[in-house]
Amino acid sequence: MSLRKSDFINNPFVGYAYHRIVLNEEGKPVDYIFLDVNHAFEKLTNLKREEIINNTVKSVIPEIEKDSFNWIEFYGNIAINGGTAEFEQYSEKLHRWYKIYAYSDEPMYFTVLFIDITRQKEAEINLALEKGRLEKIIKATDAGVWEWNLETNEIKICFSCPEKLGYSPHELEPLNFDVFQKLVHPDDMPRVMEEIEKHINGLKEFFQCDFRMKHKQGHWIWFNGIGGIIDRDKYGKPIMMAGVDIDITWRKNLEEEIIHSRKRLQSIIESLPFPVWLVNRQRKILYQNKRASEFLNTKIGEYCWNTLHKGVTLAEECRKVFFEGGEIPENAKCHYCRGDEALDKKTAINDHVEVYGRVWDSWWVYIDEDLYLHYAIDITDKIKLRDEIVKADRLRALGEIAAGIAHDFNNLLQALMGNIELALHSSENENIKNHLLNAIKVLLDAKTLSNKLITFSEGGFLIKQIMPLSPWIRDITAYYAYGIDINYSFDISENLYLVNIDPEQMGHVIAHLIQNSYEAKPEGLKINISACNVSLDRKNPYSLKEGKYVMIIFQDNGPGIPQEELDKVFDIFFTTKGVGRGLGLALCYSIVKKHDGAIDVESKLGEGTKVYIYLPAVES
Repeated sequence: MSLRKSDFINNPFVGYAYHRIVLNEEGKPVDYIFLDVNHAFEKLTNLKREEIINNTVKSVIPEIEKDSFNWIEFYGNIAINGGTAEFEQYSEKLHRWYKIYAYSDEPMYFTVLFIDITRQKEAEINLALEKGRLEKIIKATDAGVWEWNLETNEIKICFSCPEKLGYSPHELEPLNFDVFQKLVHPDDMPRVMEEIEKHINGLKEFFQCDFRMKHKQGHWIWFNGIGGIIDRDKYGKPIMMAGVDIDITWRKNLEEEIIHSRKRLQSIIESLPFPVWLVNRQRKILYQNKRASEFLNTKIGEYCWNTLHKGVTLAEECRKVFFEGGEIPENAKCHYCRGDEALDKKTAINDHVEVYGRVWDSWWVYIDEDLYLHYAIDITDKIKLRDEIVKADRLRALGEIAAGIAHDFNNLLQALMGNIELALHSSENENIKNHLLNAIKVLLDAKTLSNKLITFSEGGFLIKQIMPLSPWIRDITAYYAYGIDINYSFDISENLYLVNIDPEQMGHVIAHLIQNSYEAKPEGLKINISACNVSLDRKNPYSLKEGKYVMIIFQDNGPGIPQEELDKVFDIFFTTKGVGRGLGLALCYSIVKKHDGAIDVESKLGEGTKVYIYLPAVES
């Protein structure tokens, strides 16, 4: 091949270099000398003509021998043996890719023509890397890649779709859209076609749809198909679509399990006899059971502190802003709320909360980063029942001690009484007799006190009779209130149930209540006694039998009892007054209990005291 030097020496895009090969003593090429280069050579290699002409390549590019491609040997072979070579090669020294044409017109000389193809090679390399990376991504996602020719209806599968359905790559050939339609579940195909048409008609940017395809063994595999138009004809008509089908059977199974679990959980929550709410971090109710909506009238979508408590239980600063009509901060919550703590600790938090005079066993249960389940169980009656049992056990123990003391005390009193009576009959001194008579009176008072202790411990002997309560309450109150400064009134319902009581023993109860109220407020005392029929179920806080009862409420306007002392008022020898022995209410408790009834106290400082007495009604 012969090329004229004038054809390329002045070509600004083609590098030109003319060389002479250098041989060693053994006739092997060891170097070559630059004899001529053009301007394009300088531009493409960044080597200057004046620095390289008549110099060897080793002196110009010392690192050439370290290059992975043996340039000297390659060019030496052409210079010695003649011929041509066309190839692409990377120069590690120059960091460039070149397309090279080398030839020799005379022995020991060779010419090189070349162009810089670095950008092209980098693009090819990047394209190959991108293609390999894309293939790895597709394989990693286990997706099936497809192309659909809209003109021929032919479908080309690139990855894994047939295998997902249990077929070999060739079993479904020739694969076209008709085969696809036969494999898709008949209930899903209309939806697939609808989504394809929306995309083709420009209503959707791409096609996406979930559908089922039949496995070779007969079961169904769920796929998520995503694709779009990749080619159009010169008139803009779509002629080719491509996309991927991803196996989402696991996701669909999981979704079904989640739906089933949610339904099961919802059924459980709905069956609970106490209110349950699903609340987010902003305190908005996202879900509630029927008990919450019907019993407490709370609303989904509202703040729990508002729909449940109308802002009353907000923390003090927020409550003030709320009732003044100001803007409530986003983190507003009830003063007792521990929802944030449950979310932050990712656990369940439990606390007893007292609201509106009731005690609630409250829970805040972590669900996820923004949700917690809140429910509350009214345990007021349970606490009262527990306290009632503790109280009964305590009084029983104290009663046994009191009974032992009272019996021993009675024996001592009997002995003293006998000796004093002997002394009284033996003495003729009137002054001494008077003193002895006074001593006997004291002993009789002591015996009365001792008998009260015995009544407290054993209940005494009850002489019951069936009777109406209304006239008895009025008469016994008037009797024991006679002669003291008390303003009393009655609020007694008509047609009260009959009761079976010992009127004398129950009279002591009324007497002690009047006495207690008077000792607490000797001036300006007002007492109201009311009575009505009630029915108690088996869950009542006093462990009374289910049935009908008469409830008597004894209310005064006294100073009230401190909250911390309410649990002790029925303890023997306990008193909040400077006078008295602390036997009155303990005796009342014992007497009412012996009547198969219950007695309870409600009081607040400065608001007086209420005593509730429940007596079983006589079944007619």
